Amino acid sequence: MMLLTAENKRQLPALLSQDGKGHDAVAYVKFFQGAHTYVASEYNPETQEFFGMTYIHGVSNDPEMGYFTLKDLEDFRGQFGLKMERDRGFTM
Repeated sequence: MMLLTAENKRQLPALLSQDGKGHDAVAYVKFFQGAHTYVASEYNPETQEFFGMTYIHGVSNDPEMGYFTLKDLEDFRGQFGLKMERDRGFTM
């Protein structure tokens, strides 16, 4: 499965474009594998870097905001070596 489609790239706003919006920032793409969830709200196509929320179910009650890269997601291996997936049903 392609983690980031051309449509996703068109939809995702530039890094820092939602800065200061806090909880009003819009999430555009969700990635998951097992207990790990990444939700991207901004993207830099040159560096392939996202800004968004990360959450590990059952480890922390609080999601963290931060940066992660497409390579981080592509290289991720969960339990039994399973790869990260894009939630094709995710809507903003």
